Amino acid sequence: MKTLVNVLNRIPDVSLILCGVVFWASSGDTHGADISITWQKHQLDQLFYSEGASFGDIDGDGTNDIISGPWVYFGPEFSADKRVAIYDPKPFNKAGYSDNFFSFTRDFNGDGTLDVLVLGFPGKDASWFENPGKEALGKGFWKRNLVLEPVDNESPMFADLTGDGKPEIICSQNGIFGFAEPNPSDPAKPWTFRKITPEQSTGAKFTHGLGMGDVNGDGRMDLLEKNAWWEQPASLEGDPAWTRHLFAFAGAGGADMFAYD
Repeated sequence: MKTLVNVLNRIPDVSLILCGVVFWASSGDTHGADISITWQKHQLDQLFYSEGASFGDIDGDGTNDIISGPWVYFGPEFSADKRVAIYDPKPFNKAGYSDNFFSFTRDFNGDGTLDVLVLGFPGKDASWFENPGKEALGKGFWKRNLVLEPVDNESPMFADLTGDGKPEIICSQNGIFGFAEPNPSDPAKPWTFRKITPEQSTGAKFTHGLGMGDVNGDGRMDLLEKNAWWEQPASLEGDPAWTRHLFAFAGAGGADMFAYD
């Protein structure tokens, strides 16, 4: 499994695909009827540190940077010579898995800098690492805040499921689907997992198939899993159970799942 992130870079007609320690940059004329795109491969490292990769302006210079596992590669060069470590870099066997399956950027503590959220190996934790600020980058590892454990399912998400304009961790815990959002008074404290399905609604930590989308067109996001979709109720007050609609989307599960009209 590899994490693919499609982004539109700050430069017009340039896009990136992040995948482990490799990214592809494309450029071309996408405005005419005939689309011409060329790709150039850039390898960030020879070692395997993570499946998870993301992007964001970490140093606040107006240019997107790449976050690949424990490393920040500063744009636009993305040079290994100038990279800085978020946490202790530990390479993994390329034939196995890492402890960083997904990576996301967001300013969790409201200090104006982007922090990094890491969803680890299935069944392990979610932690966000606090950006120390531009002047302190590269002068030590970032403070780690463990906020949720366990995070089950092989395709957890960090997206706005509830419609409040803020993303949540969407996953399962012990056979129950749900989501977790930051503590508004202190995002470094553990986040509360809010159940949306009954017990034994899904499998264990290595279960495949998870996504979201407005299936019935009511303006609310629904939860997708390999055997059904769960309808979001009109109100989430009191953490009501969502309504299950059986549908065999995929026999063995499709890892990431998406809804598009």
